[in-house]
Amino acid sequence: MPASDVRFPSPVRRVLLAFRDGQWQIEKEVVVPSMTLPKSISLPETAERGHQGFWFELVGESGDTLYRRILENPAESGAEIFSPDGTITRMDEPRETVMVEVLIPALPEPTRLELFASESRPPAGDRRESFRSQPARRVARLDLPPVSGGDHGKR
Repeated sequence: MPASDVRFPSPVRRVLLAFRDGQWQIEKEVVVPSMTLPKSISLPETAERGHQGFWFELVGESGDTLYRRILENPAESGAEIFSPDGTITRMDEPRETVMVEVLIPALPEPTRLELFASESRPPAGDRRESFRSQPARRVARLDLPPVSGGDHGKR
């Protein structure tokens, strides 16, 4: 079922994700009986260039992306450092532990949640480069069991 086949309002999974010890995991999940989510985002077909940033995808058994949303990278944090001469330097440092909640369609077939992120650490010795400078890669693949009951947004 491609993203265009999911319609709302329908049951939605509210999934709390945790990033600890360098790994993403599902911390908690609640099924909301009926909710309308924002439209799934498409990525342009630019395989030779790669995409940058942070996003999640709900993927079906067949490998098709059913739903995708782009987010700010929750594992990144930044600080502005003020020098005595008045200059401001921005330092981006990855966080050790992160909690983030995502909303995805609750579908009756088994699915998985995949997280994609650009490299979060700049090359050694270069503190100016941000995580968005590197192409994103899959950083987590989390299996989700099917959800029973309801029409699940199918047309």
